[in-house]
Amino acid sequence: AGIKDSTHIYQVKFVTVAGTTYLVLGTASGFQIWDNMGVNIVFNFNLPGGGKVQGQESRPSFVRGVTTVKTSAGAELVCVGSCAGPIYCFELSGLSFRHTATLTEHVEPITDLCSELSGKQGDSTSTNNKLVSTDESGKVIIWDAKSSSQLTRANVIESTAFLKPVDKYLDVCTRMFPSRSFCKFDIDFDIDKAEVVLSAIWADSMICGVVFSGDGVAACAYDTNEIRLWS
Repeated sequence: AGIKDSTHIYQVKFVTVAGTTYLVLGTASGFQIWDNMGVNIVFNFNLPGGGKVQGQESRPSFVRGVTTVKTSAGAELVCVGSCAGPIYCFELSGLSFRHTATLTEHVEPITDLCSELSGKQGDSTSTNNKLVSTDESGKVIIWDAKSSSQLTRANVIESTAFLKPVDKYLDVCTRMFPSRSFCKFDIDFDIDKAEVVLSAIWADSMICGVVFSGDGVAACAYDTNEIRLWS
């Protein structure tokens, strides 16, 4: 795929909306949606104000966290997180996409977004309408996607809810060096609760990407040209 108006890519992900697969690029200036071959750009969105936050102009701008969610009304949305905390939601409109909602509960950079729809790779039979978001402070928010323009907060889980005595050092380092650690949550959508099942920090490197497997193993790529497996 080509890149428009940006020199840095923060995330690359394939998503499926209405039975069609798209390639999404999260960049330093916003995000782009391409066809599944990465040949033709379908949609381009630039972060408002260049992604900068007043008083935090030195913080780099980026889009990070890409997922799809199915609303109670049956719409399938593409949702992306940002460096300033807002989450932007988009709905397929004709051959392109349109912005339908902005979620502003987070004030720290988004680390990831997920939903049951994205976990099932666009399985249109999914009946779960919850979107989950996390940020660099460790906060987890579960959203109820009622329609393309109405996503309401179902539950907020602060980072302190996950702490155990042995985890205090990890929590401090997560706050200081958010790109050097990761945390995997199991989400119970019936009661809107989250539980940490795997977390780790490698203080001498920065994480470039993480992939989790079903058997409790995480593969992390670092900026030192290393891949480490955690379990």
